[in-house]
Amino acid sequence: MDYIRTARGKGMRERGVIMEHALRNALIPTVTVIGLTFANIMTGTVLAETIFAWPGIGLYAYNACITLDFPAIMG
Repeated sequence: MDYIRTARGKGMRERGVIMEHALRNALIPTVTVIGLTFANIMTGTVLAETIFAWPGIGLYAYNACITLDFPAIMG
């Protein structure tokens, strides 16, 4: 990309180019996918724990949503 080429042209060290420019832009889609995957895992956990009446974080999240326990929901 142009901003990486420009940083190299200004004399920035390769490690700095990777850490400050390349990695920062590469993490945006990675964090997005991790967040969506975590949401899917939590949905499956809530479903399994509700169906089988297992105590756990999924049941806790379900009960927090039903009783509108906002601090627990945000956590």
